[in-house]
This record gives sequence, C-alpha cells and structure tokens, in this order.
Amino acid sequence: MSASLSVHDAAVRDAVDAWDGYVFATAGDGFGLAFSRPSDAVAAARRLQAELSCTDWPGPSLRVRMGLHLGEAEERDGDYFGLAVNTAARVGAAAHGGQVLLTEAVRSVAGVAARDLGVHRLRDIEGPLRLYQMGDEEFPALRVLDPWLSNLPLPATRLIGREDDVTAVRRLLAEHRWVTVTAVGGCGKTRLAVAARVDAARR
Repeated sequence: MSASLSVHDAAVRDAVDAWDGYVFATAGDGFGLAFSRPSDAVAAARRLQAELSCTDWPGPSLRVRMGLHLGEAEERDGDYFGLAVNTAARVGAAAHGGQVLLTEAVRSVAGVAARDLGVHRLRDIEGPLRLYQMGDEEFPALRVLDPWLSNLPLPATRLIGREDDVTAVRRLLAEHRWVTVTAVGGCGKTRLAVAARVDAARR
C-alpha cells in the first residue's frame, strides 16, 4: 500500500503543477487542492483520473474519488477554511472510487459537459445541492443523506422553532404506515412534512 500511495501522491502533485494549482492540505491519503479557475480544476481532475486508471500499480490498485466546488475561502497560514472548503469535501465524500462529482457552480462556470445526478443533501451542509458527474461510467448510488426518490420539495432553509412538531410526526411515522397532517391553509403543513422527512434522512 505504501508504494501505491507514493505513486498516487506523485500523480496528484503532477496534475496540480500542470494546472497551476495549490495543495493546501493533506490528511492520510486525501488532498485539499485549490485552483484559480474552475476550468483548471476540471482539467486537473480529468487528467488525474485518466492517469490513475492506466497506472501500473506497484501494490494495491487505487480508485480515487474527487469533489469539485466553487466559492470563496479564508486563508490562514497557507491553509484554506470556510463553507466552500467544507462543501467540496462533502461532495467528494459522496462519490465512489474513480468518480468525479461537481456542483452546479463548477459545471456552469467551467462550461463542462457533465451528467446531472439530481439534487441531494450532504452531511453538515445547509440546503440541497445539485450534483453532476464527469464521464459516463456507472457507479453505485451516491453516499448522501437522501439517496431515495421522493416527490416532496426540497426546502431552501432549515425549519426553526418547530422541533417538537417534527419529533411528533417522526414518532407517528415510526408507529403507523400512513400519517396525515391537517390544519388551516398557510400554517406550514407541507413545510412540516418535508422537515420530518429531512430529519429522518439524517438519522
């Protein structure tokens, strides 16, 4: 494994150098990379996956997952922090080995052709994200909070102040196959039902 990781690390750094990127963090076998332009990040990811797929590994073959996101970050002592960094990490965590996922922000700005994988919720990220995949290879379902299909709308924000109601609906759903929420129009029945569904996905 050590020999394969050395080959992997060298390939990552070569791709970063080729597209003027910057390695701002390493953790185990993972890298945090920054690029000036989304198109450079896309090109580096494409080159790296192509190179790794045809590598003659000296040890176990490694399949690398990647997540690309666009946003502002805070720099401290050569490291980057902030929501954009966290989002990129969560996007990468949703992928499988050999898969490159990107957000709508990257896809639209970089102008890259990508496969629409739908809207999903990621752990510790507020609000849903539409994710895209580079390439046509088939992979298992994404590692997300809500991998099942639903006809419920995805809320843009978190429901605040109705935690007891959400808990009550969740308790009823655990006991009964069908639960109906009734009240006067405009009081938030649909919003409550959606919040109960999101809460269930996080458990």
